[in-house]
Amino acid sequence: MCIFVYKRSAITIAILSVLILMACGKKSDPPTTTSTEDPPVPTYNLAWQTIGIGDFSDNAASISLKVYDGTPYVAYKNTSDSNKVYVEKYDVNLGWIDVSGALSPTAVNSDAVAYVKMDIDSLGNVFVVYNLAALGTIKVIKFNGTAWSEIPGFADTTTYTPAIAIYSGKPCIAYIDSSTRVAAKAYNGTNWIAVSMATAYTATDYISIYVNESLTTGYIAFRDSANSNKASALIYTLGSGSASLIGTAGFSDNAASYINISVDSDDVPYVSYRDDTLLKAFVMKYNSGSGTWSKIGTSGLSTGDAEALSMHIYNKTLAVCYQDETSSDKVSAKISDGTSWFNFGIQGFSDNAVTETSIFVDSAESYVAYIDKTTNKITVKKY
Repeated sequence: MCIFVYKRSAITIAILSVLILMACGKKSDPPTTTSTEDPPVPTYNLAWQTIGIGDFSDNAASISLKVYDGTPYVAYKNTSDSNKVYVEKYDVNLGWIDVSGALSPTAVNSDAVAYVKMDIDSLGNVFVVYNLAALGTIKVIKFNGTAWSEIPGFADTTTYTPAIAIYSGKPCIAYIDSSTRVAAKAYNGTNWIAVSMATAYTATDYISIYVNESLTTGYIAFRDSANSNKASALIYTLGSGSASLIGTAGFSDNAASYINISVDSDDVPYVSYRDDTLLKAFVMKYNSGSGTWSKIGTSGLSTGDAEALSMHIYNKTLAVCYQDETSSDKVSAKISDGTSWFNFGIQGFSDNAVTETSIFVDSAESYVAYIDKTTNKITVKKY
């Protein structure tokens, strides 16, 4: 007798799917963990479902996906509208709707932007950071559900690739400054306060920030130009102290790109990146006892060339998506319990090749946003 179970959680559906297949007399590998919290997804064939319509945006670049209370938001640079910042959210009745009003002209100015990132606080306030294409000046803006406002006074110019994380409803920004050094500032409700650095860390292209609110701790990962462009990571206490290295500098084997940092529910830092020599995707975690970084899976999580990586962690579950060479450069996703990697649904699940990805995982659903290489527009899928 086959027993059918309705899907409720993107994380637990893997286990339910295996039980269904076994009950129907089909063979399937059992889960490889006995943990009752966030079990990993074993290899199986289930599809990611498009939210609303695919290709819902104008031509896009520099996408950032976040989800609040089951509502996905996407921020991006609208290359069809003079590279202005747009933010759209999904409404179950109305579909994808623009909540930005083209932010850069209405909230700040009419200049084009170069790079966009977004985060959402625990109250649903949306924060967007971007730098202007002409000057590199960083701007941070906030949407309270009704109106946008600028958080003024950031002051730095000629900046690159800003990243954002939220602490107690206030933004923390990491970026590369005009001297190609790693820099960070946190807003205290009145002013932007610079994070001091134990030494000068130089970077190119890639930088990521994460804030652990329970420990009042910030983490920054970056492409370390002083160490052969390998991955390095910093840790600092919010409001005091200096940012210092986590483990050794340049801990990846080779030069790294598409670098992301996040922390699990046990306060263990993880860094995802593409190895620029092996061309494969890797994730490394920090072992505080030994003071070293180690790979999850020695051969990496991708079987071929992986680009446009993004990573998100929910509790102890790691999810990574990327442009997958072995699937005609379509988007694929993998999930891990911190030890092994498993396919997260069907691999190569976009219609066409992709150029950028962004992933978000929570207790009920998982989401992936990507830019279609053929149409240059955004699609968001849910699992």
